[in-house]
Formats: sequence, structure tokens, C-alpha cells
Amino acid sequence: IMMPVMDGYQLLRELKADKDLRRIPFILFSALYGSSQDRKLAESLGASAFLTKSMRLDDMWGHIESVIRNPHPHSNSGQKTAVSSKGFQDDHIRIVVSKLKEKVQQLENEIAERTKAEKALKKSEERFRKLVESTTDYLYTVSIKNGHPASTTHGPGCVAVTGYEAEEYNADPGLWVRMIPDEERNAVLDRISKIVASECPPAIEHRIMHKDGRVRWVRNTVVPRFNEKGKLIAYDGLIADITERKELDIKIRNAATEWTVTFDSMADGVSVHGPDHTILRVNETLCRILGKSRNELLGKKCYHLFHCTDKPISDCPLSKSLQTGSKEDLERFEPALAGGRWVAISASPVVDEKGEITKIIHVVRDITEHKQAEANLQRMYR
Repeated sequence: IMMPVMDGYQLLRELKADKDLRRIPFILFSALYGSSQDRKLAESLGASAFLTKSMRLDDMWGHIESVIRNPHPHSNSGQKTAVSSKGFQDDHIRIVVSKLKEKVQQLENEIAERTKAEKALKKSEERFRKLVESTTDYLYTVSIKNGHPASTTHGPGCVAVTGYEAEEYNADPGLWVRMIPDEERNAVLDRISKIVASECPPAIEHRIMHKDGRVRWVRNTVVPRFNEKGKLIAYDGLIADITERKELDIKIRNAATEWTVTFDSMADGVSVHGPDHTILRVNETLCRILGKSRNELLGKKCYHLFHCTDKPISDCPLSKSLQTGSKEDLERFEPALAGGRWVAISASPVVDEKGEITKIIHVVRDITEHKQAEANLQRMYR
């Protein structure tokens, strides 16, 4: 359903409005949409089937075969709804805003989870500085002779982190290096060279292959040890297992990427505003509507950009939404947009766990052609 410029619902509606194309079977497929409301809109527009990414393959093929046998199960409702522009716009915006609010909440929850995990990590690092031996962190010591590593002693906690006993490292001096993936090995070896050269490089994070075959992330912190003449004689290291934190980082990055792709692929101009009307986030469509770059919009007051005023307009849907705590709509002619455009504006509040409004989802849809069609129709019946 998510596509650039025009989404699946809009494409389906345009296809069913064309007398030469309306008999073509149309199957909607989505990984994001899938609620009963989403399906109901698809059926009302004349979709032959509605498939989701979570379906079993057998079920999916069953739906496709059903469409082949009966390509137009909802054709009547589709043709009936195709002429109801206002009804479609209301239902479509409602669904889009609902999905966007879900994504905003999901991303905020994951960011909160990451912040919580980072705080926990800081507390963990403080604890392990005092308790140098633990089940998830361990100490090791490398002795230096003639400017080269001579031997390594691994603490007892190495089993919990790597799966290998200290005796196995003693019997195979190259084991630790071989546990590091090829693409990260040179960076680790280069760091060892700097330590041997009496430098003190910062901690490094890299992967290792656990004895059981799992990939683990570790943070390797080193403190050099010098004799009374300032010569390096050894360095002590602390290996911390940070796999959970790294996996959470990847999850957050993937969620942020999915959010960005979904946000920017929407056909409507969408932005996220603070309660003070400051624009916090915009999609590519809104940038095109306003003829400005993302950087030119972020941090600005929306009424400056949309209405060229110094304060919110009297019927501002964002202001009303802040007052009512519900979705507010407005149709308005904006002379400053591309020589004058009719737009449908909706503002939907996002609340926190205390019920307080923290953000507003602001959606702008260009309805100029719809308004022109209405005017032409009125002239025809005068």
C-alpha cells in the first residue's frame, strides 16, 4: 500500500473510476496496514483481496486463487464509493493519521527503551569498575617483553563471555585473535600496536565468535602498565559483553529507517509539531508543497510558513486540537501556496502516558482539483 506520490488506496480509487480499467482485479498488499478499518476501506473501493505480510503463504495463495475465480467480489461497493470524494478523503486521512500515530508512539517507546538501557549500562560500568570480576565482564592481562606481547592471562569470567576456559587461551595464544571477524580484526590489531607503542587508545567495540557459534559484541577497555622508568611492561584489559545493547541499537536504527521510509513515501504533506506550533519533523511531500528544504522548515512556526502570519489563524485546526484533545479538520484556500491552492488540513494530537498532548500530527492534502470539479459541476446546473 505504501508507495511514493500516490498510495495503494488512491491508486485503487483512480483505477476504479476509469471505465476502461475498473474491471482489472486489484489486490492490496501491505506490511503496515491490516486492521478491520483498513480492510473495510479497501473493500469499499472495490479491491478484489487484501493481503498482509504476516499471512501464511498457503493462505495468501488461497486468496489469489479466489480472485482468479471471482475477480470482482466488491465491485458494486467500489463503484458506489468512487464518486464519494469527501467520504474517501475522510476515511483515508483517518487511516493514515492512525498509522502515523502508531509509528510515532512505537519510535518514542523504542527511544525511551534505548535511553533506559543506556542508563542501565552506565550503572553497570560503574559497578564493574568496583567489582572487576563478574559473570558478564572479565579481566585479562598481557605482559610485554622486548616491545612485543609475550603472554596473556584471562580471568575466570572469560567462560561466560566467550565460552572458552582460561586454559584454552593459554594453550592456544592465537585463539582470541581468530575469534574476531576478518573485517574487524585489523582494527583490533592496530589498537594493540598502538598500546605496545605506549599509546593509550580509547575503548573499542567489536564482535567475537562465541565457542557455541553465536556472535557476541564486546567492549574492550585497556589500561597500560609502566615500570618506574616509564617503560611499558604490560597492559590490563576489561572485556564487557555489550551484545544486548548493540542489538537494541540495531533495532532502533531499523525502526528509525522504517519510520523515515513510511513518512517520506506518503502522498500527503505530513509534519509533526510541538504544542507551541514549532515544526519538529516534515516529510518530502510537504517540502515539495511549500517549495522549501527540510532544514528551512524545521524549527519554524507553522503559521509563518503556511499562512504568512505572526500568530495562528483564528480557525487553526492545530490550536483547536490542543483545546479539544481530538482530531480537527479545516478546508482553506491558501494564496501563498504555488500561486493559490485549496488544501484540506487535519491536526491530530499525540498524548503521553499521563494523557498530556506532546505532539500534533499535521496533514495537508491538496484538494484544488476537487474544488475546481465541484465549481464546474455547480456552474453546469445553474
